[in-house]
Amino acid sequence: MNRILVTKIPRKAAGLVSRRPWWMILIILVLTAILAPGTTLLKTSTGFDTLVSPKAKIYRDSRIYAAEFGADPAVVLLRGKLDAIFSPETLAVLNRFEEAYSPEKDRRVQAILSPVTILKLAAEEATARGFPMEWNDPALIAAVLGDSPENRAPEMASLIPDERHVLITVTPRGDTPFDDSLALLRDIEAFFEDAQHELPSGISFFVTGDMEMISAVSDAIGNNMKTLLILSVGVMAIILILSFRVRWNLLSLFMVGIGSLWTFGLMGYLGVPLSMATMAVLPVLFGLGIDYSIQFHNRYQEEVIGSKSVSAAITASISRMFPTVLIALVSTIIGFITLYISEVPMVRHFGLMLSVGMIFCFVIALFFLNSIILVNERRISVDKLGKSAAAATRHLERALAAGGRFTIRYPLPIIVIAMATGIGGAVVDRWLPAKGDIEGLMPQGSEAIHEIRTLRDVQGYMGELRFIVQAEDVTDPAVLRWIAEFQGEATARYGSDAATENLAERETAAIRGSNSLASLIAQWNDGHLPEDREQVEQILARIPDVFVTQFLSADHRTASLSFSIDNTSVEQINQLIKRLKEDIHRTQTEGITASPAGTMALGASTVDAMMGRRFLMNVICLGAVFAVMFSIYRHLTRTFFAIIPVGMVMGWASLDLYLAHIPLNPLTSVLGLLVVGIGTEFMVLILGRYEEEKRTSGKSPHEAMVITLSKTGRAILASVLTTLGGFGVLISSNFVLLRDFGIATTIGTFLCMIASMIVMPPIIVWWDTRVAEHLTMERLKNGSWAKRRKQ
Repeated sequence: MNRILVTKIPRKAAGLVSRRPWWMILIILVLTAILAPGTTLLKTSTGFDTLVSPKAKIYRDSRIYAAEFGADPAVVLLRGKLDAIFSPETLAVLNRFEEAYSPEKDRRVQAILSPVTILKLAAEEATARGFPMEWNDPALIAAVLGDSPENRAPEMASLIPDERHVLITVTPRGDTPFDDSLALLRDIEAFFEDAQHELPSGISFFVTGDMEMISAVSDAIGNNMKTLLILSVGVMAIILILSFRVRWNLLSLFMVGIGSLWTFGLMGYLGVPLSMATMAVLPVLFGLGIDYSIQFHNRYQEEVIGSKSVSAAITASISRMFPTVLIALVSTIIGFITLYISEVPMVRHFGLMLSVGMIFCFVIALFFLNSIILVNERRISVDKLGKSAAAATRHLERALAAGGRFTIRYPLPIIVIAMATGIGGAVVDRWLPAKGDIEGLMPQGSEAIHEIRTLRDVQGYMGELRFIVQAEDVTDPAVLRWIAEFQGEATARYGSDAATENLAERETAAIRGSNSLASLIAQWNDGHLPEDREQVEQILARIPDVFVTQFLSADHRTASLSFSIDNTSVEQINQLIKRLKEDIHRTQTEGITASPAGTMALGASTVDAMMGRRFLMNVICLGAVFAVMFSIYRHLTRTFFAIIPVGMVMGWASLDLYLAHIPLNPLTSVLGLLVVGIGTEFMVLILGRYEEEKRTSGKSPHEAMVITLSKTGRAILASVLTTLGGFGVLISSNFVLLRDFGIATTIGTFLCMIASMIVMPPIIVWWDTRVAEHLTMERLKNGSWAKRRKQ
């Protein structure tokens, strides 16, 4: 190991603390005062830009789609008998609503479609044919509604999914900021609440939309942050009191609290948003960052026994622990930095802020914790401190030593079981399901979720999968024919009622219906597409703008094509999109492009973003840690000992996720990288102390490992229990994303402890006592034989 890392830097750090502890404390407090205000600048981001990179084609296509056809609409669902909904009182309210929120009156609105819209269009058509009528004429209303759903005007039928529900859609402009879109939805809610007394009895309503769901996520993030912070501190404090029997045992929790404050303060200054992932930085940082403070504090407790002074104990503790803890920090950061190659923006932010936070926690543990201990304990008798430290840890050390002696005797069964389960995990890893949509990851009991699902039940489908079609002129009959043919083929092959023996098509059968510019023009031309451009223009001139603008851009270069999708999983939607893109590539002619866009497509794309680079990130992370460990240890065997358990734990973790039915989401998909960081850290600490005992005390491999497990193992156990408490708090979150991540990381951390304290010690001792000695004897024999040959 590099001499500068082992001796020079630790001595300088120890010298700073032992000579100027008050200066260290003052500097930390000043930095805290500077960074703390940054937490007030934190902003929440819950849109798809946290799940999909703004540079991705699907994100750019979705922005273009929104600019041309508007953002996702706010939907008003009226419930009651149709006679009451189409009564003069209700229609008067709806007319007032439409006038107040028309695009001419409200710049936030791109289009509004309601029963009043259809009735006014019907009245205009009747007047144009020589039958002047008012839009609210009972005879006109009866004609448009028809005497049965089958005889209803198609335009009105699209707003009446059944005989007890009527829909109103308000589409915001595509460039409307989220806050303004949310304000629009709140204004609509307020309008109907104020008008409730004017409506006939039996009519109720609710207003919903994707912006409502995103707002619910944003609110829940703020509430969860407070809850998670309180629970994390409380649970970890209890665990530290019970498991870390030292003086000032809550000091480590205070240190990691300051580290977290620094991290979130820096996030605020740098403009890193709080998302569903970055809010998990808090409990994860509490869980992992506390380990550095525990390790330094634990080693001080050892050194104070027999030391001449507290200052000498602090100096010895820092000098001996600094290299090992620094290596552990580097290995952990490598895992987190690897997250930066993820395609999911909030996962990249998660990795970056965790890396920064871990560095902060290390620096604070090194300088602040040791300085506080020195200032507070240097006036106390060293003998008294030594006796207190020895008494506090005696029973736990004996138990860990006994456990170590037992496991060291059985290396073969342990390695067989570990390898078998690791291979099993690698096999089932490919079968883990994925969940990437915002709805599936947010709190499931929220009112927004309930309203969205109620709307879907009423409509009879999940939502719309949209495609943006672009050409020099999308009204060209050739382009319209391609749209119609593709639309018809897709509905026939992947329709929910499609009869097909093709397994892939049956697995992606989710299309309930479809709409496009081609189907709109055909609807207004007796079901046929016109043969020439002039006919197309004539038909478009007859169709009201409120319908045309839903499917055709003003410059005629962009058209909308949408499929109504059954209630299904995001994985199935992702597979459907892939097959539709293959069909587009196979059938499209020159000059025509068609690409998925919109909310549903963005949500489905996160499946590939999570799964696509997962294996690559794991391999790169393992390779990077191996390279760093080898450059530090310069010993191939020791490097393998640090890496092998991590690989096993990755397999174990996948097996446990599979058995626990925990799906991959933007956070659980990176569990492998967290395992690399945590597992490597534990092994570095074990190996560092093991080598120290052999080198400085001349202990045998067996004795050195038993001492390591009783001394360093005690700190690791306290750290693991505290970390499990921090991660376990996530399980209590009503965020599905965080709950599943909490379960996954709790499992992963526990398995890392099993690998480092139960699986690897017998293997290391067996290697050093059997294999290494055998190789040494062979080299000696060969050397002696070579000398005799020379003589």
